[in-house]
Amino acid sequence: MNVAFTRLYKRNADIRGINSYLPDRREKGGEAVEDLIKYLAEGLLARLDELEKETDFAFLSCLEDEEIRNEAQLLHEELNRLKSRLQEL
Repeated sequence: MNVAFTRLYKRNADIRGINSYLPDRREKGGEAVEDLIKYLAEGLLARLDELEKETDFAFLSCLEDEEIRNEAQLLHEELNRLKSRLQEL
C-alpha cells in the first residue's frame, strides 16, 4: 500500500467516525445515502406532525377574515401533501 492511499483511507475512516448517523454499509451491500434520506425524512415528518398538532387549523378556518382562512387552508393542504410525499420515501 502506498503512502498516498494510506492517507486517503485514513482520512475517509475519520470522516465516517465524525458522521455517526451515516452508517458504513459497504460490507452489507446497502446504500448509506438512502439510509440518510430516510432518516432525514422521518425526522422531518415528526416535525411536521408536531407543527400540525400545534396549529389550530379548525380555528383559523372559522375566522371572519377570508384571506387568513384561505391561507390557513392552503397551508394545511400543502402540509398534508408534503407529509404524504415524505411518507412515500
